[in-house]
Amino acid sequence: MTEIPADIRERPIILVEDDRSSAAVLRKVLERSGFERIEVTGTAAEAMKHLVGTGRTGESRAALVILDISLPDRDGLEVLRDIVRLNVPVIVYTDREDKQVVRECFESGAEEVFVKPGDLEVLIIKVKQVLVKDNMQRTLLRTTRRNQKLFLNILQVMAKTLEAKDSYTRFHSENVAKYSRQIARRMGFSENEIELIQIAGILHDFGKIGVAERILNKPGRLSEEELQAVQKHPAIAGAILDPIEELGDVINWIKYHHENFDGSGYPDGLKGDEIPLGARILQVADAYDAITSRRPYSTARSQDEAISEMIKCCDTQFDRNVVSVFVEILEEEQRKRAERKEALARSKGQRPQ
Repeated sequence: MTEIPADIRERPIILVEDDRSSAAVLRKVLERSGFERIEVTGTAAEAMKHLVGTGRTGESRAALVILDISLPDRDGLEVLRDIVRLNVPVIVYTDREDKQVVRECFESGAEEVFVKPGDLEVLIIKVKQVLVKDNMQRTLLRTTRRNQKLFLNILQVMAKTLEAKDSYTRFHSENVAKYSRQIARRMGFSENEIELIQIAGILHDFGKIGVAERILNKPGRLSEEELQAVQKHPAIAGAILDPIEELGDVINWIKYHHENFDGSGYPDGLKGDEIPLGARILQVADAYDAITSRRPYSTARSQDEAISEMIKCCDTQFDRNVVSVFVEILEEEQRKRAERKEALARSKGQRPQ
C-alpha cells in the first residue's frame, strides 16, 4: 500500500468506542500503521464536541471517524447521520452482524462497515482507502473553488472593461451593487446573501458583452431587431456564469433582473413571486441608476423624479415592497444630507438655505 501522505497522517482520526480495551487495541494498530493523531472518545456527545470545532477553512478537524454504533448515550445510526452531514467520512466498527443493520449503516452514509472482531489489518487497509479517496475529493474541491474565484475575478474585470468603453454607463455596476446591497440589508438578507447580491450588481449587465457596441451606444430609438438583441443580455450572462457553482442564486438574479412584476418582462415572462427576490431588487436598483444618469437616449433626472417614476410603475414593472424599501432608504439619506448641510451652515454662522 502507498505510504500515507503527511496531510492525511497528521489529521486526527476520531475513534468512538466505549469499550476501553477494544479502543486501546485499535488505537495501537492505527499508530503502528503510521497515523499520528488518534483521539478516543466513549460517547456520542464527546465525539460531536471534537467534530464541531473547525479550523480556519471551516472544515472539520477530523479526517475520519471510526464509529461503534453501540453507544451508551445515543442511537448510533443517528450519530452516524449527524457526522456524515458534517462531511466527515465514517467507517462503522461494530459487533452487530445483522444484515439489516449493515444495510442501514450504508444507507446512512457510512463509507465502510467493519464487523468485529475481524482482521484489523483489513480494517487498516479500508481506513487508508477511505482517507486517500477523501483527500483527493478535498483537493479537487479546493482547486475547483480557486478556479471559480479566479474566473469570477476575471469576469468582474471584464465587466468593468465593458463599462469603460461607454462613458454613459461608467460606474453603473458599482452603483447598482451599492443600491442592491442597501436594499438587501434593509430587507433582512444574511451577510452572505448581501455579499452575493453585491456580486450580482457588479455582473448584472455582463451579458452585454454579447451585444454589438453600436447598438448599446445608439442615441436614438432601437429597431425591433436591435431591441431583441439587447434583451438577450440577461440570458447570455446566465449562460456564461452558469459553470461557477459558488455563485448559486446570483445567476438567476442576473438572468431575471429584467422580468416585470406583471409578467411583461424578459427572458421568460415570469411574474410576481415567480421572479427571485434578488432579481426584483436588482431591477429596482438598475432602474433608479438608469433614470438618474445621462444615457445616449435620455438625460439624467432628479431623485424625486426617479422615485415618482418607480412608484408609478409599481405592480407592473416593479415589486411594490422593494420600491417602498428603497424609497425609504433614499429619503433617509436625503434627510441626513440636509441635516449635515444645516449643521455645517450653523458652524460657519450662516443661515441655512
